[in-house]
Amino acid sequence: MSNVNICYDEFKRENRKEDIVMAKFRKINEQEQGASKNAIIIMCLFILMGIVALGGTSYAVFSTLVRGNQTVTLQAGVFEIEFQDGDSLKLDSLTGMSDSEGKRTNPYRFTIKNTGNMRAVYKISLSDAEPAEGKELLDTEYLRYQITGTDGSSETGKIKGLESFFKGQEKSLDYVEGSNSIDYELRLWLASDVPDSVQGKSYRSKIEVNASQEIHFTDPSGANIPELGDRLIPVVYNTTNNEWEKANTVKDWYNYEEQRWANAVVVDPTKYEAISQNAAGTTIPMTDILQMYVWIPRYSYTIKDQYGKNGTAAATPGEIDVRFIDKNTKEEGTAKYSGDSPSGWYTPDAFTLGGKNLSGIWVGKFETGYKDAGDTTGAEVDANTSSKAVIRPNEYAWRGITVNNIYDTAKGIAKDTAFGMSETTYDSHAMKNDEWGAVAYLTQSKYGKYGNDDYKGANKEVYINNFYNTSSDGYKTGCSGEAPGVATSKTCTPYNNLDSAGEGAGQKGPGASTTGNIYGVYDMAGGAWEYVMGNYSHTVGSSGFTGVLDTQYKDYINFYTTSTASTACSGSACKSHALSETAGWYGDDQYTVYSSGPWMHRGG
Repeated sequence: MSNVNICYDEFKRENRKEDIVMAKFRKINEQEQGASKNAIIIMCLFILMGIVALGGTSYAVFSTLVRGNQTVTLQAGVFEIEFQDGDSLKLDSLTGMSDSEGKRTNPYRFTIKNTGNMRAVYKISLSDAEPAEGKELLDTEYLRYQITGTDGSSETGKIKGLESFFKGQEKSLDYVEGSNSIDYELRLWLASDVPDSVQGKSYRSKIEVNASQEIHFTDPSGANIPELGDRLIPVVYNTTNNEWEKANTVKDWYNYEEQRWANAVVVDPTKYEAISQNAAGTTIPMTDILQMYVWIPRYSYTIKDQYGKNGTAAATPGEIDVRFIDKNTKEEGTAKYSGDSPSGWYTPDAFTLGGKNLSGIWVGKFETGYKDAGDTTGAEVDANTSSKAVIRPNEYAWRGITVNNIYDTAKGIAKDTAFGMSETTYDSHAMKNDEWGAVAYLTQSKYGKYGNDDYKGANKEVYINNFYNTSSDGYKTGCSGEAPGVATSKTCTPYNNLDSAGEGAGQKGPGASTTGNIYGVYDMAGGAWEYVMGNYSHTVGSSGFTGVLDTQYKDYINFYTTSTASTACSGSACKSHALSETAGWYGDDQYTVYSSGPWMHRGG
């Protein structure tokens, strides 16, 4: 059996397709340094998979304030606000009027445009007021307003206490979708019940629009903001009704300090438009979800001594020190302490693809299942059929597939109409071994299950997926053995069973995730054997590949030069690949590739 933190696996057989499951769908975001185009990468570890978003979306987070008193065009990334020339907001020497009369007055007009393909959020308010020269300022208690938008929005009310922008009269938080614009008209008038004491007073102000990219929530950890592209929908879990629901990305979507990793889903393309427009808090039925992902932000790590910080033995390894970094930072230290303080920081190889830095990777939440399989046998399919790749709980894991078909199926996700993605936006690929290692190391950090105080001692290890009922009913995704390393069970404890597993043992289902709660990655220990794209010395073997692996496939396969973990990377140890660095942790076996078994396995 295996554990998330180790390169284990006693599996010494040749690449036999009947023993391998389709990899978890792993999605990575790739961003080109010094370029305007961004990419979201999806990799597959058959069992795991991933995707890359390419150009067409600006992810530059911005927050800006614009005041409109003349023609102004603000462009921040892909967001524009336009104010029409000559439309001043004035109330000088006016008399009171009814709301019906006020709504017929000349409006102040402005337009908000989103020229990108990503939703943006904004607020509208009025700036500090000032009177006309030689006059007193009108008390805003007597002002009424109406604001209408071409999106169908309309508000009418009383303006009170315009002290400053953030304390002033703000229109409710609003959204403008990508490639859309909204025209607004704002009217101000004196209320009909205005007293005689306001005579001779005046009011003048300016519209202010405070705009930002929708995804601007950041947690205290400093983790890079998850990048969704145009198909991933952010989600959180509602423990009251046991359903996933659309997250409010401007509030508390995730918190890595609390081991709550960001989650997102890909839904049925026929449901996407409606679901993406729904308000935060709206339930997304599992029947509408095709794939589920977890965000692994870019980080650097270092390991103290042989077993990590506070680790005393292989059976009880300690913490891997992790610090989150921005996408332009790449540290190349020894990945080892020098003395008693963290030093030698190293950025995992997983966060570089094709020479380009990645801000993070989206990882398949579960082993990849075979869509509509009614039993274990129905999910044993050796074919390149991307449309069948589902990443959900309680699915029969996709098994019996060659490495070449794993690779092609994963690459096909981005262009398969079954998921509504575009090849110009996403680049999907099978998960590499170093990408698997990036998840494992984060798990053993304070941000993962190791840092979850609900788990003590040996229970820090990710619980095994030990479900196997019969030959036709086994290898289901998201099951938990409720403990690490326990024997096979005929019963599947589901991923969302939040009942206590006992003192120091956390929750029954989430104990099998990389966070110890429902927000982590499952099936990293146990379940079916999983191929990752790690290869011994460019050896094709029985994988089904043709041609030279180090040309066409060089960016998507980790190549190892020896079968010894300590020398596998051109005679040296491979940092961040979960080979020699974590060998034997939690008592798990170590496995590396070799001439007659040239493809790397994980899990199982």
